[in-house]
Amino acid sequence: MKDPPEPDCVEPGWNPPPQRGFAFDERDVELVSLVNEFRRSGRRKNPHRVRSLFNPNLHPRGIKELSAAPARRIAYAMIRLLDSLDSGDTQDRLLSLRALHDELFFGARGWLPLNTARVLLSILKDLVREEGDPRRQLELAHDFFTATSGRPRFIRRMLRRYFLVEMPEGWSQVAFDHHVHDANTKGRKAPTHLIMDAWIKGIRELTVVYYNYFTIEALEELIEAADIMGIRVRPTVEFAAGFRGKYAQFLWSPEGLRTPRDYQAFLQEGPVAQFFAQGREVSRYQQRYVMDLLSCVNRKQIPEFNQRFGLGLEPLSEKDFLDFVGVGQPSVTHLADFLHQRIVERAREALPELRRRHREASGDERRGLEILVRKLDDLGSEDLVDMCLRHELHPELPDPKLPRNDPHLPELLRLTPTQLLERLHSLRAGSRVTLNLSNLSPADVLEILYLARGAVTHLELFNLKDYRLKKNRHLSQIDRIRIVLNRRSPIQLKRLIRDTLAEIERSDLPDREDRAAVLHRALAEVAGFAEFYARTPLEALIGSDSIGRAHPLFGMGLAVEDTVPARARRAFHRHRGTREVLPLRMDTVPVTRWERRESPLPALNAAYSLLRRIPGLRRLGYSRQDGIEIRPDSVRLSPPGNVITLGGIEERHSNRLCLEDPPSLATRPGFRYWPMAPRNLAKVVIGFLPAFLAFFLTQEWWLLAWFGAPIWFAITGLRNVLQAVVGGGGLRRSKLIGWRDLVNWERVADSLLFTGFSVPLLDWLMKGQILDRGLGVNTHSAPLLMYTAMALTNGIYLYTHNTFRGLPRAAAVANLFRSVFAIPLAFGLNLGLHWLLVAAGMPHAEADLWLQKWAAVIVKAASDLVAGFIEGTADRNLNMRTRLRDYRAKLAQLIQGHGRLEALYPDQDVLSLLDNPKAFIQTVGREAGDLAKNQVIHLLDLMYFWMLQPRARPVLERLLREMSPEERRIVLHSQRLLERRRAVSEMILSDLVGKNFAAPLAFYLDRCEAYLRDMRRLAQRLGDPLPAPVERTAV
Repeated sequence: MKDPPEPDCVEPGWNPPPQRGFAFDERDVELVSLVNEFRRSGRRKNPHRVRSLFNPNLHPRGIKELSAAPARRIAYAMIRLLDSLDSGDTQDRLLSLRALHDELFFGARGWLPLNTARVLLSILKDLVREEGDPRRQLELAHDFFTATSGRPRFIRRMLRRYFLVEMPEGWSQVAFDHHVHDANTKGRKAPTHLIMDAWIKGIRELTVVYYNYFTIEALEELIEAADIMGIRVRPTVEFAAGFRGKYAQFLWSPEGLRTPRDYQAFLQEGPVAQFFAQGREVSRYQQRYVMDLLSCVNRKQIPEFNQRFGLGLEPLSEKDFLDFVGVGQPSVTHLADFLHQRIVERAREALPELRRRHREASGDERRGLEILVRKLDDLGSEDLVDMCLRHELHPELPDPKLPRNDPHLPELLRLTPTQLLERLHSLRAGSRVTLNLSNLSPADVLEILYLARGAVTHLELFNLKDYRLKKNRHLSQIDRIRIVLNRRSPIQLKRLIRDTLAEIERSDLPDREDRAAVLHRALAEVAGFAEFYARTPLEALIGSDSIGRAHPLFGMGLAVEDTVPARARRAFHRHRGTREVLPLRMDTVPVTRWERRESPLPALNAAYSLLRRIPGLRRLGYSRQDGIEIRPDSVRLSPPGNVITLGGIEERHSNRLCLEDPPSLATRPGFRYWPMAPRNLAKVVIGFLPAFLAFFLTQEWWLLAWFGAPIWFAITGLRNVLQAVVGGGGLRRSKLIGWRDLVNWERVADSLLFTGFSVPLLDWLMKGQILDRGLGVNTHSAPLLMYTAMALTNGIYLYTHNTFRGLPRAAAVANLFRSVFAIPLAFGLNLGLHWLLVAAGMPHAEADLWLQKWAAVIVKAASDLVAGFIEGTADRNLNMRTRLRDYRAKLAQLIQGHGRLEALYPDQDVLSLLDNPKAFIQTVGREAGDLAKNQVIHLLDLMYFWMLQPRARPVLERLLREMSPEERRIVLHSQRLLERRRAVSEMILSDLVGKNFAAPLAFYLDRCEAYLRDMRRLAQRLGDPLPAPVERTAV
């Protein structure tokens, strides 16, 4: 069923609708109400209301699950991250980003966890921004909860919706962007927001460009955010130097600086601070031009615009404009965006009146209103640059893109390229200097490279923005210069210089004599010129020059096509309209790595270790990891290329202004947006109908005719339930984990839906028509052949619907081969039942006839028994791996916290102090209260794991056995802190796990005693018994 069409326009001020009939889940309404309420008033009322939930010491699967549901926590974090863009609260943004990262990385499920996390972030961004359109918000909330299941088919649909390329789950893609901007220049995204969006797109390496200077605040946020998301980031500063009547841009990135502390020390160096102070002068000088341009727009363009569109737009305020820019450097781009925002706001205010006039008008007046609103709807910031902000429209202002003799010109703008490069080299030798090729000719590039004498280390060979705007038509000639210099061939370089000289002498350039003189000097030094890049080649970089707005340009991000999954490549070529293959090629090399196999099962680990020592079987102890690497210095212009854009492009820009009335909230949504319970019931009913009809219309025996389908569904449902329960711990699981908590009912409904269609396939078509009537194969003539054919048919059906649902090929193939194992089991069941029937006195022929009727059910039972074993084991291993990851992270935090306490109290044995919890809390709590609270948080998380997370108990025991005796003693003896009920309760009441402390406090008080008993038994088994507990203090 197709998705319902999205509304083209919205009406401001709508209230969230109540749930009606089959329209959405109650949780969808709650999430939308939460987002809108929190965004309108939550942060302003109490900015710390949920801050404690973002404490990085709280594990996403730990005690805070009792304080707020994961969806609420993720929504809170996204709202805070997006809303804090204008507030300047850097730490708030970083805290929110880390919370988002932890929630999604520890909580993502399914076959595509990383791609699922990307989709969840994208949906939440839309959900937060769609305030005012409650129907759309409800759809997005429903999509969010659907995506949390991680179903591959749905995740891939959402990837297409958000123009995202599916990335390998091993995160091995070559995806990068070597030229982007954040809000500290002309971008509209704070560094944290930029990094989050880069990760959503799949980018692994990013170069962020600043103008004229660095600020430590921007660098700290950028580097810490990139560290959270695992992105390699390179801060870079762009400087301009006058050259041949224009400015040449150089991107400078100091090498050897990694952490914010490194950059802070660098920026505090005297020459660096002085140089960047001059850079600030350049920015202030450029800002004055933008403010003068704003005055000109108020004087000329605003009256013209009001006359044309009749909106009554007020003159732009300088203060409001600077508030709009925020921490960035005011630019023409900012001014266009600010003007666009004001126009759209005024248009939306006028929309009700325009709609009224449109309803009452007719003929030419009606068509005129439609044309007017359509023009306003199509209007973009780029259109406003052409209409209002081009320098040609304001000749009274000096052109900032052209060097000139001006006593007020900042000193840095008076430098030549050689002087600028010398200054940069004096600040930090060996740094990366990239020449931006915008508006430079091949002759310009060759001359600059000669004058720079090797100081330019990279060329920005391809700038996606310039490419789309057709600003540089000489890339192939410039790339030839780079290739010739890297070959170190004086012969080729001489020919290149002579060809360039000939072009200059034939031109009518006013400075051709000066240019020719420089190139003649280069010819005289051609041998030395050819050696400029002998040690390090002149490399090429590729960037998008993105500022956070896609239309009408491709957004941020580029990737090598060979390094994304084959499915994503096929999808890309099917939908070429929103992406582009650039005329660039990067040579790839297939790489195979062999990594040691590891299993949560110690016995299986021992088997793998044994196999690695046996010649000929060693590969069985390793897992093969195939990947692709890029050859160094292999970037070149070579259409057709293999570099693709990651950012999509809108087919049509829209400001969401229209004369039609907003869509009705009462419109019934599609099946996809039904509440979960009716939707699952519908799936079961749809699957049950073909199963029931197949038995009812083909079976003569009343039992199979009426109850064949229920028996068939009972086998499937029971297998799914038992599989989930066994995977979650079976009978040995915690008593607090009910079997219903382990069952994914949506997964059960999907299984029942598809199993229903297998009944007519196996029972009527394969068993009855093809095998029995067509070939004479049945339980009497050839039972083994019959069960083989039916099992293989079932396997092919399983493979087909698994592929349709988007499961990985490995999972689909595994389900195909599970039918092979079902063949002997089905045949064995047939023999066993035949023996029982004959032993009960039934004749052989009648027994064969009876088994013929039940053959499809026998095949189904055999297949599900095999599936239950295989998938139950897979669920068990998945839970074990999840717990291993959870426990390893949490135990590492606990031990590191203990180490900090030991360092804080060098004269005391902190480990011995743990045997007296009261003294420990009194001593440490008084002098290191935050450290003591963090240790309590870790212990509460460990307690929650043990009591409520599947497979936690065997995993913890295994990890403790693998620890050193000292680490094990730290973990076990730290548990005694939980004996101090009053102290721990006071911590929980003081916002340790958020304002909703009732459930965490009740859990701690009710389960602490049982948990500590379990810990003492565990310590006893491990040979490190804990002292007897002190007398309990009432709370």
